[in-house]
Amino acid sequence: MSATDRTCPQVDVIFPRVLARALAIHHKNEPDQRFLKRMKVGGRETCSITSFLVVKTDATLVDEDEVDDFIDKDDDQYCELCNTVKVLEPRSAQSICLTCGETNGYMVPDTSFREGVSIHTPYLYKRSNHFRDHLKRVQGRESTQIEPDVLEKISQELAKTYNHDELCKVTPKDIRLILKQLGLSRLYNHTTRIWCLTTDQEPLILTQTQEGELLHLFQLIQAPWERLRPEGRSNMLSYSYLIHKMANILGYPDVAERFSLLKSKEKMVVQDSLWKTICNELGFRFERSA
Repeated sequence: MSATDRTCPQVDVIFPRVLARALAIHHKNEPDQRFLKRMKVGGRETCSITSFLVVKTDATLVDEDEVDDFIDKDDDQYCELCNTVKVLEPRSAQSICLTCGETNGYMVPDTSFREGVSIHTPYLYKRSNHFRDHLKRVQGRESTQIEPDVLEKISQELAKTYNHDELCKVTPKDIRLILKQLGLSRLYNHTTRIWCLTTDQEPLILTQTQEGELLHLFQLIQAPWERLRPEGRSNMLSYSYLIHKMANILGYPDVAERFSLLKSKEKMVVQDSLWKTICNELGFRFERSA
């Protein structure tokens, strides 16, 4: 008798019984039609332990340690139905929920430029999520509830300068200035939503292509930034500045003009200097800020 036999004599007997019982219970229950609809692989419906293991095996081609620890629950990589993080499948560029089978496409950054520099760090995940959140906020796509009394105060301030027919002239910059005057700087991130609620104006709407291209460029500049950023600096350039510059590169001047540059000339010079090094590294056209 081998050492394994002496240590675990019951494994060969117990495991088949457990598996047989699991299979019996599985085949006894009627499969959920919603699950059947979602769990399709190669055009055939799969709802068995064996086929599930196939799906699991394919999905685990991605190292589970690389799953984003900073995923926002509004992100496509999170399954709200099952309250779980999806697994990323890079070959098909899809995020897959192993519980219900829901899939979503995701942007795969070009890695040919890295020259041996790895950018798969928590910082990139966190930055990417913050960047996505910023894109959502500037389009008013957020679920944050603004207190009615805050909206009333802002409307009262607007009424001092604009009549109802002139509210179309109010800009998000005007709302931000009012928030500063009222001591509500904590709401700066929600300026667009407040602007929409108090003036009945429509926010900027990015197409799926535009949003995807902006996110792709943002991911593309991460490696050069890690190599070229000043020692001791970890913060990226201003998101508003970056979107302005990237939108111009992509040929969306109407989008670029909706994102303001920095007011401080000194800070603008610093941002331009850092952005120029990134542009030179990636072969982008550099334009100095006016």
